[in-house]
Amino acid sequence: MAATDGYTPEQSSHLYINDGSIGDWMWARHHIWSYTLEMYPTSLTRGGFYPPANVIERETARNDAAVDLLLSYADCVLRIIDAHCAGH
Repeated sequence: MAATDGYTPEQSSHLYINDGSIGDWMWARHHIWSYTLEMYPTSLTRGGFYPPANVIERETARNDAAVDLLLSYADCVLRIIDAHCAGH
């Protein structure tokens, strides 16, 4: 997915202090794999996580291919690493 949008895949705890996230909760509570696509700007010093309105369409479109790829594996996330999925 990162190859489609130019992001670097990282754990959120490597980016900023984080003692738990929605991804942690989704797995712990429901055993659901989840992903967060961080968006523009890239740091708190460059505007935090609140982009100005004039870049939202551009930055959202930047993730279209990554979301399409993620959805193509939604039936079995392990298939992305060539692991066997029941029924496939």
